[in-house]
Amino acid sequence: KTLRFIRFNKAGEQLLGFSRDELLGKCDHDIFPKTEADYFSEKDRQVLCSGGALDVPEEGIQTRSRGRRILHTRKIPVCDSEGNPRYLLGISEDITEQKAAEDARRESERKYRAIFEYTGSASIIVDRNTTIQRCNSEWVYLSGYTHEELEGRASWTKFVVPEDVERMKAYHRDRRNEPSAAPRKYEFRFVRRDGEVRNMINCVGVIPGTDLSVASMIDITELKRAEAELIRHR
Repeated sequence: KTLRFIRFNKAGEQLLGFSRDELLGKCDHDIFPKTEADYFSEKDRQVLCSGGALDVPEEGIQTRSRGRRILHTRKIPVCDSEGNPRYLLGISEDITEQKAAEDARRESERKYRAIFEYTGSASIIVDRNTTIQRCNSEWVYLSGYTHEELEGRASWTKFVVPEDVERMKAYHRDRRNEPSAAPRKYEFRFVRRDGEVRNMINCVGVIPGTDLSVASMIDITELKRAEAELIRHR
């Protein structure tokens, strides 16, 4: 009823930086800043009044010796013989490092996506089975399809004239088995959704430690036409 601690395990002592003797008989407002203590007490009352368990995926807590920590907490009512909540069991897991790692991963992913999106060329990431796993806006515009139609669904071979497909597949196989055996840059003919064929320069590399390859391509159709026109007028 008073929300005072009557049991505390060793892990709780280590997390908060208080001994068991210092904690027993105390309440949240004796240990934590008021804003935190108010929040913890509110959640405790919620559980005891409802009689149902509560999962708090993420909550901040100020500790004595380890500074600010992030916890995943489960609050469970312990009922008497008549089914009325009498005690509250709190189980907290310190997820500070896990959260920091997740935040770093998300930030890295954000930067990676930005770089991939704004390379200035039409770019895709493909798996060993030729499926397009990711494409940037330039590639979407070039192909005439949407992200939803392409990612995880379409094979890059669909966008290559049949006469060029086997040559490109051979390059991909050679590059995985022996990178120096295949050219990193080469020309091929790209087929848009509307059937128009464009001449492209493709630059391909294997992403280390994965089954994925990244390909960036530049449209040289107009350049090829200008070269042909120049030759024709010589």
